[in-house]
Amino acid sequence: MAGNRFFWGLFSTQHSMKRLSPFITYALLALSFLVLVAMAYTSVNSNRKLMIYSDKVEHTYLVLKTIKQVEKLMIDGETAQRGYLLTNKENFRIPYTQFLGSIDSAMNMLDSLVQDDPAQRVEAKLLRRTANARRMFLDSGFMSHTRSQGFLTSMVEGKLHMDKFRVYANNMETRELSLLGIYKKEKEKTQRLTPQLIRYSFILAILISVISIILIAFQHRRRMRYQAELEKSVLELKRSNEEVEQMAFAVSHDLQEPLRKISIFTNLFTNKYSERFSEEERSLLQRMDKSTKAMQLLLQDLVSYTTLLNKPEKLGQVNLNKVVEDSFDMVAAEQDHYNWYFNHDLPPVNGYPQQLKMLFTEIFENSFKYRRKNQRLVIQISHMIVSQKDIREAAGSAVIGKQFLQVCVSDNGIGIENAFAEKMFVIFQRLHQKDEYSGKGIGLAIAKRVIANHYGFIEASGKPDQGCTIYIYLPL
Repeated sequence: MAGNRFFWGLFSTQHSMKRLSPFITYALLALSFLVLVAMAYTSVNSNRKLMIYSDKVEHTYLVLKTIKQVEKLMIDGETAQRGYLLTNKENFRIPYTQFLGSIDSAMNMLDSLVQDDPAQRVEAKLLRRTANARRMFLDSGFMSHTRSQGFLTSMVEGKLHMDKFRVYANNMETRELSLLGIYKKEKEKTQRLTPQLIRYSFILAILISVISIILIAFQHRRRMRYQAELEKSVLELKRSNEEVEQMAFAVSHDLQEPLRKISIFTNLFTNKYSERFSEEERSLLQRMDKSTKAMQLLLQDLVSYTTLLNKPEKLGQVNLNKVVEDSFDMVAAEQDHYNWYFNHDLPPVNGYPQQLKMLFTEIFENSFKYRRKNQRLVIQISHMIVSQKDIREAAGSAVIGKQFLQVCVSDNGIGIENAFAEKMFVIFQRLHQKDEYSGKGIGLAIAKRVIANHYGFIEASGKPDQGCTIYIYLPL
C-alpha cells in the first residue's frame, strides 16, 4: 500500500509539473502551421491581386486604344468628306464608306468595355450621341456639291459637334489614364510586398519550427529522465509488493502458528482444570479463547486482502447470476428469517470469478450482520446500464470504460448516515462498537479492493433505521 501511494504520488507530481511543456510545444507547432497557412493564403491572395490588377491595366489600355480608334475613325470621316468637297472625286467615298462601317462597331465595343464604370458609361453615351450628330453633317456634305450659305452653316455646326466629341473623348481618356495610374501603383505595390511577406513568414515559420524542435528534444530528454524515475518507482513498488507478500506469508504461517498453539493450550488447560476454576476464571479463559479465534480470522482476512493486490486470477467472462446466487447461498446457509429478490438477469462481465464471488459474499455478510433485531431481513438486487458521465462526478477520472453495469444491493437493516458512507470501505474502520455488532472492519475494504481490480467503483447510501444500498459499478 505504501508503494502504491508513493508511485501514484510521484506520478501525480511529475504529471502536474510537465503538463505545461507539451502544451507550449503543441501551441508552437500549431502556430507554425498557422503561419505556413497564412503564408500560403498570402501567396494565393497576392497572386490573385496581381492577376486582377494586371487584367485591369490591360482593360484600361484596351479602353484607351478603343477611344483612340473612335477618334481616328471620326477624323478619317472628316478627311474623306473634305477631300470629296474640294475635288468632287468619287474615290473619296471609299474611305467614308469604311468609316461608316467601322464607327458603330467601335462605339459598341467602347460601350461594352466601360459597362462596369458608371461615369464612363455616361461619357460614352454622350460621345456616341455627338458622333451620330457629327456623322449626319458628314452625310449631308456628300449629298450637296454646292457651297451655299446653308451648307456653310451646316459645316460650322458640324465642327462644333466635332469639338464636343473631342472634349468627351478627352474626358474618357483622362479618367482611364487616372485609373491606369492607380492600377499600376497597386500592381507594383503587390509585386513589391508579396515576396517580402512570403520571406518574413517563411523565416518566422522556420524560427517557430526550430523552437518547437528544441522543445521537443528537451521534452524527450526530460521524458527519458522521467522514464528512468518511473522504472525506479516500479522497482520500488515491486519490492514493496514483495515485502507485502512476505508479510502475508508471515501472517499466514508464522503468526497463525502461535495463535493456534495459544488456542489449543487454552482449551487443554480449560478442559483439564475447569473444575478447579471459579465461574469468573472460566469466563476469562473463554474470552481469551474467543479473542484468539477472532485474531485468527482477522489475520485470514488480512491475508485475503493482501492477496488481492497481485490479482493472481486469470481474467475471463464471468456469469454474474451464478456468482451472486452462490455467494448468497453460502452466506445464508446458516441464517433464517430473510427474503431476497433477484431476477437472475445480470449480463456477463469480464472479470476475476473468485474475486467477484468474494465481493458479493462480503456485501451479503454485511447485510446479515447489520440487520435489525426482531425484523425479517429483506435483500433486493437490481441492475441497470449507466454511462461514464453518470458516475464521473462521484468516481472522478479513475473509471475506465464508456458503459458500466450498476448492481444495487439494498437491504432493510439498521442503515447508515450518508456522511459516514465512505468510511464503510476503509480497512479496519468500524462505524459501531464491537459489543453492538461483531465484525473485523475489513470486509467492505476487501469489496472495494476487488472493484478496484476490475477498474470499477463502489459507493453506498442509506438512512438510519431505513436500510442501506450498495452500488457496484463494473465496466462493460
